[in-house]
Amino acid sequence: MGHADDDHHEHRDDELDHEPVAAEPVEVSAPTAPSAEVSAPTERAPQSTPETARPEQPLSFEFTGNAREYFRIWIVNTCLTLFTLGIFSAWAKVRKKRYLYSHTQLDGTPFQYLGARCRF
Repeated sequence: MGHADDDHHEHRDDELDHEPVAAEPVEVSAPTAPSAEVSAPTERAPQSTPETARPEQPLSFEFTGNAREYFRIWIVNTCLTLFTLGIFSAWAKVRKKRYLYSHTQLDGTPFQYLGARCRF
């Protein structure tokens, strides 16, 4: 066995004795992007000047509900939540949010409460 190992080492020593061969230079070019045609716009948009610029109007935000309607919803929600030992509280929360959202308007458009339904 010792003799086979010696032959193997001699073979490796022979490989190390060889001088490295220089590789031929290879040209590498960067990838080119596909050519895209870019056309200039034919007409320019008119530039706004201080005389032609419209002043931005602030958005109006208002609540159109009243205390009497909300109190009615609140008292019914409270009574039903107490009578059902808290089971109705999820539906009470939805009724309250629907009322508040539908009576809140941004620039004349009312909000909507779109709560996701979940199963118990």
